[in-house]
Amino acid sequence: MSDRTTRPDPERELQELRRSNELLISELSDLKQQQKQLQMLASFPRMNPNPVMEIGMDGSLKYLNPATLKLFPDLEAKGVLHPFLLNFDHIVESLRKDHTASPVTEVQVGDSWYYCISSIVPGGDSVRIYAVDISKRRRAEEELKKSEAIYRAIGESIDFGIWICEPDGRNIYASDSFLELVGITQEQCSNFGWGDVLHPDEAEATIAAWKECVKTGGRWDREHRFRGADGQWYPILARGEPVRDDQGEITCWAGINLDMRSIKRVENELHHLNEELESRVMERTADLLKIAEKLKEEIAERTLAQERVARLNRLYTLRSRVNEAIVRIHDTTELYRKVCRIVVEQGLFKMAWIGIADPETREVKPSAQWGDDNGYLDTIRIIAADVPEGRGPTGRAVYELRSVICRDIANDPVMLHWRDRALAHGFLSSAAIPLRAGSVVVGALTVYAGEPQFFSDEEIYLLESLTEDISHATDALDNEKRRKQAETDLIRSARQIEELYNSAPCGYHSLDKDGVIIRINDTELGWTGYTREEVVGKKRFTDFLTSDGIQRFNREFPEFIKKGQVSNIEADIRLRDGSTIPILLSSTAIYDETGSFVMDSATLYDITDRKIREKHIMSMNDLLKLFSSAQTKKQYLDQLIALLGRWSECRCIGVRLTDHGGNIVYGSSTGFTPEFLKCEDNLSLENPECICHRVIGDIREPAESAFVTPYGSFVCNDLPEIFATGASGGDISYRKTCLLHNHLSQGIIPIRYKGEILGALHLADNRRSMLPATLVEFIESMTPVIGEALYRFNIEEALLVSSRKFRDLSKHLLDAREDERIRIGREIHDELGQILTAADIELGRAIKKSGPDDPLAQKLSEVSELIDVALEDVQRICSELRPRVLDHLGLTAALEWQAEEFSNRSGIRCSLDLPPQINLSGEISTALFRIFQEVLTNVARHSGANEVSARLIADGTVSFEIRDNGRGISEAEIAHHDSYGIIGIKERAFQLGGTVDISGSKGKGTTVTVKIPLDIQEGNDA
Repeated sequence: MSDRTTRPDPERELQELRRSNELLISELSDLKQQQKQLQMLASFPRMNPNPVMEIGMDGSLKYLNPATLKLFPDLEAKGVLHPFLLNFDHIVESLRKDHTASPVTEVQVGDSWYYCISSIVPGGDSVRIYAVDISKRRRAEEELKKSEAIYRAIGESIDFGIWICEPDGRNIYASDSFLELVGITQEQCSNFGWGDVLHPDEAEATIAAWKECVKTGGRWDREHRFRGADGQWYPILARGEPVRDDQGEITCWAGINLDMRSIKRVENELHHLNEELESRVMERTADLLKIAEKLKEEIAERTLAQERVARLNRLYTLRSRVNEAIVRIHDTTELYRKVCRIVVEQGLFKMAWIGIADPETREVKPSAQWGDDNGYLDTIRIIAADVPEGRGPTGRAVYELRSVICRDIANDPVMLHWRDRALAHGFLSSAAIPLRAGSVVVGALTVYAGEPQFFSDEEIYLLESLTEDISHATDALDNEKRRKQAETDLIRSARQIEELYNSAPCGYHSLDKDGVIIRINDTELGWTGYTREEVVGKKRFTDFLTSDGIQRFNREFPEFIKKGQVSNIEADIRLRDGSTIPILLSSTAIYDETGSFVMDSATLYDITDRKIREKHIMSMNDLLKLFSSAQTKKQYLDQLIALLGRWSECRCIGVRLTDHGGNIVYGSSTGFTPEFLKCEDNLSLENPECICHRVIGDIREPAESAFVTPYGSFVCNDLPEIFATGASGGDISYRKTCLLHNHLSQGIIPIRYKGEILGALHLADNRRSMLPATLVEFIESMTPVIGEALYRFNIEEALLVSSRKFRDLSKHLLDAREDERIRIGREIHDELGQILTAADIELGRAIKKSGPDDPLAQKLSEVSELIDVALEDVQRICSELRPRVLDHLGLTAALEWQAEEFSNRSGIRCSLDLPPQINLSGEISTALFRIFQEVLTNVARHSGANEVSARLIADGTVSFEIRDNGRGISEAEIAHHDSYGIIGIKERAFQLGGTVDISGSKGKGTTVTVKIPLDIQEGNDA
């Protein structure tokens, strides 16, 4: 090129290309993360925002989730002929070859690409496909290829080009421009051949420095001289970086050679441009600081609201995670450690530990801990007794049998013995919760926070609930451990004690090598419903298994014969009546002297109760997640109805709540007919004329005792039975609306919270026996959580109502004060002003009639002057109460009058920038005028300013800015609860749908900006 100095900076272009590649790689990483999220959402196809479908092996469409229907509305019509399913036959062929496979395909539909994962649905008759849109990734890959081509083209266009070396420093590539410059070939350049064209004074040092750089893996940045083919020496700046793989190993070196002659010429120009840029940056920074101050105020307001929501979400997530650990972990020590980890990681605590008290020494020793790696627990000693080492939170929690909270470790005297060590580890508050085994306190869960006053009532309630759950889980694990020990003892003695074998609380059987049952105890026979003659020697164990169990048995039994041991296998066995029960099976193989398999000795436990408990825990988690996700009470109740429907399978479900008027209303319902709801909604509690009234009013009738649970729920699985058996006799009243609408099963379950009944869950069905006792007890156990959620929603609604009432009252007071000012000003002007004017006229007449030397005339003149002063005071008072110029000449004239009065009174200059004519409603004009008065008052009292300026703009929104050059108001002064003037200014603007922004800069003054929208205001400024 003719002018080398005008070419762009090659290093800057390379950096921009690197940043572009990094963005593309980041986008690919994001898509990989989406794929992980796709797997997480796989078990919730309906909620999945990506396409999920099930297709029969024969190509029939079995299920399309909402995302699929939205993206491919023609999929149902076209079926497997749709572009999305053109390769379905290949997927089916792959899955038939390997049922455990999960084929991955990429499909193009129109301009979009989709990443698909397929798998066989349990049962083997259909294929489930999960898909995620990877169009962005495909475009990113194309862009990456394009950027690589551009990268190489730019490298060839750079003066003296780019170079690439092996990890050991040997050159493997140099741009043609460099090779042509020095007059050597690529082969000559390799293996440090480029050192032959270095300047003799620099060759040895440069090569040594390059080898050291290769050794250390640092950055190469060195300027040296190369001999050109024309014999001249060219100053070259060589820069390079090691390229590393994901493990940090160097895969190669890449860099550039720059002609320093052109760069030197450009540096001076860059220096000048840099100075100009810094000047502009400083100007822009000042503007950004102002914007940042405004953003801080908005962020602070949002943070206060978000902190409470985040705290509740964090607490319920923490409890959910702990409950999941309780269900999954079956070892006490591992469970303790997992709980401590969850409490620290999910609860934002610095450390958590579980200590168990030694029964003899009463010393509390750590059983598990998480969060502190500096040995805090190694340096302290805690005794669960009233001794110096036991007067801290943990010791007292164990021997006082209660939760002990230390809200400020630095200042709490009970922490004196441990204070210095706790503070050194960053612990500023703590909580210790007693841990029970059965009814006995055996230890404590202790948690530490990194800030004082951290433990709110929610945290304490959560920790107490957690320790209760842990205690129950520990009891269950101890029972499980004892069960396993009993199982081992029974297996050893089963060969000698047949009676104990048959009367055991668990099932025992033995199978031969073909899986035929050759021994079975009475317990297991009792489960199956068969006789011994029908089973022994005639039935295989697979005859009692489900289809999934049969496949697993046929796959694993031969392996069991070789290994000789299996433990804790869960399965379902089919009984004679067609029902199934879940069992937990462990078995040991028995071999003869030659090592040949003789039979197994298997133990089976009915784990129906455990499955029910697990279901209850999972349901509790669903309920807790529902509360944390619902935004309103209505949304919570609607989702609660759906949850109750899954639990009970009842066709009619409602949530009945009591309102402030003492009425029972349906907060949400499903399945009830409109006629039923018309009859039953909004009933009064004052007249307990039916079952719902008595349940919610906690009124027990002896005649209904057979249908009322200890919790207070009314449950009847054959509603006509109440009237057929005479339970409805006497003075008991019934509306019979449920019976008229063919409700045969009915349950009214009270929602209790802290001793108060907030309403009831109404479950009904036109089928009998839909509400078994276990289901009712389960739902009753859930109602305290439902009650707490309703209680919190009620509090939030009450706060919103209270806030609205306060705003209405504030507006009323402002309007009343303005009306009163107008009335007082009018009366002073009309009454007192007229009287003083009449008196002044009469005095003037009397003075004219008197002679010039008459002493009375002099007195009358003095009185006349006093009346003139009084008239001026009347005019001033009237103007301060309500300036007549505001009502007659409009806002612009009123503001000019007020500014002049303020300047005359205070000596502070006041300049205005107002439109010549502005049409605003009287309400807005009054508000802006009063705000102007209040701001000027604050300027005179507090600012120390000597100049005030005001600017008014009305264009869709009224913007009124008032600025002074005083000391500048501080954030603390703005937020102070006694700043009634500021509160009044903000309240006036808020009543008109506007906003107020107040900012101050120390030594530079204060700015007040008021903005009021005009689209909801009408009227002219008279």
